This record gives sequence, C-alpha cells and structure tokens, in this order.
Amino acid sequence: MKNVLIIDDDLALCTLLKSRIEHSGDYHVDTSTSAREGVEKLKDGAYSAVVIDVLMPDMSGFETVKRIRSLPGESSKTPIIVISGRPSMKDVFHFSEIRAFLAKPFDDVQLLDVLDRTCGVERKEKPVVITAVLEKEPAAAGPQQPKILVAAMEKYMLTKVSEYLQPLGCTVLTTSDEEDAFSLAKEQQPNVVIYQYWEEPEKFNAAKLFTRTQQGADTQKLRCLVVCPKNLEMQASNELPKSKLFSYSDSRELLTRLRQELAV
Repeated sequence: MKNVLIIDDDLALCTLLKSRIEHSGDYHVDTSTSAREGVEKLKDGAYSAVVIDVLMPDMSGFETVKRIRSLPGESSKTPIIVISGRPSMKDVFHFSEIRAFLAKPFDDVQLLDVLDRTCGVERKEKPVVITAVLEKEPAAAGPQQPKILVAAMEKYMLTKVSEYLQPLGCTVLTTSDEEDAFSLAKEQQPNVVIYQYWEEPEKFNAAKLFTRTQQGADTQKLRCLVVCPKNLEMQASNELPKSKLFSYSDSRELLTRLRQELAV
C-alpha cells in the first residue's frame, strides 16, 4: 500500500481524488487544503508521492515545492506531481524538482497512471497513457507568455490581479516570502516584478527587496514596481524612489497601472 498526500485548497476536489485513488486498492490518501499544513504533514509521514496544486491562498505551488525540497531527511526527496488549471504554469517549475505536471481538467485514470509510474505500481490492466503529462523536459513551446511576479500582495487584491491578467495571456507568479520572491525574479525573469509595500517590514520588507532586486546581477534589468494603498504612500516614499512607487485607491486603479506596465 502506497501513501499519497494531496495538497489543494479545493476541498471537494481533494475528497473526490481521495475516493477514486483509494478505490484502486493500491493507495492510502491523505489530504490537506493548506499548503503550509501539507508541508508539515510531509515532515511526519512517509509518502510515496505528493500532489500539489499551483494556486493556493497561503502559499504558491512553486513556494511549496521549494519548502518540500528543503525539508530534512528523506522527506525532501518525496516525488512531486503538480496540478494546475493553467497549462502554461508548467514553465514555472524545474523538472529536476518535480516528477510530473498534469493540467486540469483531468480524470482519475490520468492521475492514477502518473501515480503508478511515480510509485512503481504495476497493474495487469494499464490505465490509458496520457500525453498531457510532462515527466522530464517540456516540449518545445510557442511564443512565451508575459510573466508577472506579484509578491506579498493582500489576498483580495491578488485575486483581482490574477483574474484580470490571466485572460490577457499572462502567467501570474505569486509568493509571500522575500527569499522566494527574489529566487522567482532571478530564475523566471518576469516581464514585471510587483512588490507590495507593508507598513510592518518584519512582515515583508518591500524596500529592502526592491534594492536587492535592482542591484542583483541577474535581476537589475527587470522592470520592478512597488505598490501600496494611498494611506501608506508617504511612509513608502521615504524608503523608495518615487518613480518606482505606485499608490492606489482601489483595484481598478492598480489594474490599469499593471496593464500599462505590461503593455498588453
């Protein structure tokens, strides 16, 4: 019996996948609707594989993969299967760090096939082989979609930004961690980097991270903008260049500025 962990903020999907995977008779499935909770579970249990969604409220799939790979002991080597409703998100992940990428919508047979190959489960009747899963290197891609990195933005505004930019063909990368934000900027080379300014620098120090990004050998040429609500404009202007600071009154004003930055 193989133990599998599913991390997805969609409780209904977790329940459905658990039921169908366990019905095969070869797996026991644990679930978590919180990325942080899921990482904690990986510390304590021996899992043959973990299935991770990309877009989660408390921590992005990219950040979750990084956290898992930094765990102590054998837990850091747990095979990771990434699932997402946006096929373009496969380009965000290094295929040396994940075992497979599966685009939603998919059926239980598709996921079971990936799990079987990941966990070494042999069946007399093999599930249908799928081509939507990338297990090694991604196939040659067409023109690259614009990427925007949004770091430490409050949940409501982040949802607005994602819903606005994704239909325009943009890949939206998110994180709430300073170190992960810099790593994403360095590795993904987004078209625009957006840092949210917070009143409490211990929560997220946008000014410090902005300086680091502008001075980094691999990041200094990136278009970088720090955004903040109007009530924090004066405080933020004492720490950041005014030309790189944008204060907004509402979501519409912020979205208009982001579209201008991306020129899409």
